[in-house]
Amino acid sequence: MRTDRIAAERMLVNADPWMAWIAVLVWLTVVSCTSLVSEPPGSKWLIALSHHFASPGRALRVMQAILHVGLFGVGSVAVASAIATTPLFSSRRKLFLLTLMFVMIFGIAIEILQDYVPRRRADLIDLLGDLVGAVFSLGFVWAAGLRPFARKPRV
Repeated sequence: MRTDRIAAERMLVNADPWMAWIAVLVWLTVVSCTSLVSEPPGSKWLIALSHHFASPGRALRVMQAILHVGLFGVGSVAVASAIATTPLFSSRRKLFLLTLMFVMIFGIAIEILQDYVPRRRADLIDLLGDLVGAVFSLGFVWAAGLRPFARKPRV
């Protein structure tokens, strides 16, 4: 087994189930705190960067979508790692679906709550970015055979 694969597996799943759930809690907190404020951290920087493109509005939307893909990609792997430590984890397919359901319910809740934050709005493009990030990252981890989707050794 190559060392980069071993390092990746150690990063994706902790031996302690509590640590996996703490990682999920940290992710939920970071996304909530950045999504439910009128001016998220880094928004001025993104707006300034978007003015370097021919269509600043479109460039800003693309950069925001990339942020959603990345945030929910990382979050979905953290959630899958935590769910894999529970009795709910009986198959890789079930793990994938439970994780996707958890992450998307959270994403929908955040989008609904953003409608009540001044200068923010619910956006289907953001929700699509959440879905794409979750599906791509979970699919990659599963296809690579990394934990939490690693094949269980046959006894």
